[in-house]
Amino acid sequence: MGAWGHEPFSNDDAMDWLNEMLDAEDDEPLIEALGEVAGAEPGEYLDADLGSIALAAAALVAALGGYDDGHLPEDLTEWIDDQDEEVVQELYAKHAPVARAAVARVRVDSELAELWEESDDAQAWHKSVDALEAALARAE
Repeated sequence: MGAWGHEPFSNDDAMDWLNEMLDAEDDEPLIEALGEVAGAEPGEYLDADLGSIALAAAALVAALGGYDDGHLPEDLTEWIDDQDEEVVQELYAKHAPVARAAVARVRVDSELAELWEESDDAQAWHKSVDALEAALARAE
């Protein structure tokens, strides 16, 4: 899985995606990462890499809304700080509903959830996902 922790950015897939997102000139990587998972058909198999990327994308959206689990990459927090407040609010409002749907989908029906369930850190992963869902819920 290439993971060193249960937090959204504690794996290779998430960090690779984040680098792509931070280098992008628009929010297309965010749209793709969240939309691919949130728009998946019920029962459609979601590979662990898609789940990891979706959770990272959702954590980025949550961070736009002020969420900080203490494990956000420094380059992400700097990127957010460099954005105009109006842009940050618009991105959060635009992506939070899809981010919530993506997190819910990864939690209940994905290879990533299966892998965490088989690990000794399943409870910590669920707690991390719970915190992410709670942070995204404020956009409702």
